[in-house]
Amino acid sequence: MYPEEIQKYIIGLFERRNKGTLIQQVEFKECEWKPAFNECHNNVDFWCRVNPEYKPVRGWLFYAFDYELNFVWFQSHSVMLTPENTLVDITPDNALDSYPFIIATESEDDFFAKSEYLIRGNLVHFYK
Repeated sequence: MYPEEIQKYIIGLFERRNKGTLIQQVEFKECEWKPAFNECHNNVDFWCRVNPEYKPVRGWLFYAFDYELNFVWFQSHSVMLTPENTLVDITPDNALDSYPFIIATESEDDFFAKSEYLIRGNLVHFYK
C-alpha cells in the first residue's frame, strides 16, 4: 500500500502514539479573522505570519477507534506554540471527542511531502 519508507514512518507514529497529547482548542475573540474548518495548515500559517511570536507545530491526530478495528488513522494536523510555550489548536471542528496530537519530528518539508500518501487526509496503519 505504502512505500517502505512511509510504512516505517507510520509504524514509528504508532509506536509513539502514547506520547500524543490533547491540545486545547482556543478562539481569539478579539480578532476579526476567523479560522476555517478543515484548513488547519492554512489557519496556523496565517496566524503565525501575522503574529510571529506564535510558531507552527506540525503533527498527527491519532484515531484509535477504541482499537475495535484492524487499523488506526493518523490525520495530518497543525497547531501552534504560544509565546507562553503552550500548544493550542485554532482550527474549529465539530468533533465530539478530542484526539491526541503527536508532534512530527521531521522538517516541515518532509512533513508536507507525506501529503501525497494521505488517504482522505490520513495515513492508515493496519496493526492486526
